[in-house]
Amino acid sequence: MSKLSGHWTFSLVALFAATSMVVAGTEAFAAGKNKLDIVKNSEYDPNAEQVELFNAMEDGKVESKLVLKDSKGGRLLVTNNTQQPLSVSMPKAMVGVQVLKQLGGLGGQSGGQGGFGSGGQAQSTGGGINGGTGGNTGGLGGNSGGSLFSIPASKTLSLDFNSVCLEHGKAEPASRMEYTVAPVATFSEDPVLERLLVNVAEQRIDNHVAQAAAWHLASEMSWGDLAAKSVKHLGGLPATSYFSRAQLSKAQQAVSVLTFRVQQEAEENKNNSESEEVSETPEPAPADRVSLAR
Repeated sequence: MSKLSGHWTFSLVALFAATSMVVAGTEAFAAGKNKLDIVKNSEYDPNAEQVELFNAMEDGKVESKLVLKDSKGGRLLVTNNTQQPLSVSMPKAMVGVQVLKQLGGLGGQSGGQGGFGSGGQAQSTGGGINGGTGGNTGGLGGNSGGSLFSIPASKTLSLDFNSVCLEHGKAEPASRMEYTVAPVATFSEDPVLERLLVNVAEQRIDNHVAQAAAWHLASEMSWGDLAAKSVKHLGGLPATSYFSRAQLSKAQQAVSVLTFRVQQEAEENKNNSESEEVSETPEPAPADRVSLAR
């Protein structure tokens, strides 16, 4: 009986070891197959085809993966799926959305493209990359155009991504979560929020100040709610305020300034449109002018 038991024990151990080797080998193969050839610095190629990021993603020319370290940002990985270099035009601002796996097919593997949106378990984020059109020059900007980044064939470009959270009450982003990027309009059509996210991308505004402003605009939190938000501590220590008074004051000022600029631009665009309509009115013929003069 003991010999039989020992035989079965040995067989189970051998089977477990063999299975582990197969699984490990499969994972290693998959890792090697999916390994990205990453470049962090790539010179601009004037001869490369120019594409817009989201159009290129839709066409399958590039893939984008957002690896967020936390709410403040992480790395944006853009992979060139073609055999030719591409110069990708990056938007001034974008949102990071959690990819929701859709189960299906054999073995419960995810099928299709998956889904994403504000229905994820973690917060969507907003921001972008600093294309060198702002940096630490100070002030609230947001009028600069997007930047071009050249990516060699079959390579992956890694870029710093600056962000804030947009959905108060949900979990903060973490590196274990899968994210991608999408146009700001897929999350919100508020032009003030988009202008704020441009400033976040270009690091023109303190991150804590921007976070308060973002939750006010995107999550409709009142300034009173933001002032009451606190951080609890272990060991019986008293809770501390999440935002300081100075940060909330600057956040209110930022929202006011950006709101004014958006309204001002809308009014200027309206006036320009009316001026164009007047200028397009046909002038009277010479004979008509003489008649009117009489």
